[in-house]
Amino acid sequence: MPQKYKVFFNNNKLFIAKKQLPGINFKAIFTNPNKEDVKDLIAMLLNSELANNYLIITDDLIKTWEEFKSYFEIRKAAGGLVVNNKNERLFIKRKGFWDLPKGHLKKNEKNRIAAIREVQEECGINNVKIEKKLVKTYHTYMLKKTIVLKPTKWYLMSYEGNSKPKPQIEEEITHVEWADKSREKEMIKNIFSSIIEVLNKANDQCNMK
Repeated sequence: MPQKYKVFFNNNKLFIAKKQLPGINFKAIFTNPNKEDVKDLIAMLLNSELANNYLIITDDLIKTWEEFKSYFEIRKAAGGLVVNNKNERLFIKRKGFWDLPKGHLKKNEKNRIAAIREVQEECGINNVKIEKKLVKTYHTYMLKKTIVLKPTKWYLMSYEGNSKPKPQIEEEITHVEWADKSREKEMIKNIFSSIIEVLNKANDQCNMK
């Protein structure tokens, strides 16, 4: 059973846990909030462009998490952090922000299959191979008038080819780039917190710092 959940609202982070979480500074903490309080908190976070941490402490983590999810349309996704034989990592640029290739699962599609398909479609490369699981992230966004919660399973992938990547323009991807460590430091200035989470997980697991 998970000890906590973390949901990204742009660059804000909402944690849901059974107790206080050490080492994190919180803008506000809510203990056993009622449904209206949670609904109001979601509305506030959806309209905030800041980068603060919030915490819900609950006696019943599973029940609170299920109630929290009920306010959203759930759209499952999968994606990949691709590394080539030069130890460069593959980034896409979408709507002005650097990102990693990912996308929604098709009906009855497995996460691993979806992750590979999305990398190939969004970046125009083939022969990517999954090496290991990395992390599962949750982030939110508005789709017209619908509030979406997007759980995304991320995988570390390898690529041995030399094809030049090509952006999938119809998905509003304007650029695809292999980035070394120095280039990545520049990209980090214009990237969402949920993607930094994936990069940090890879750094921790694979000594890719």
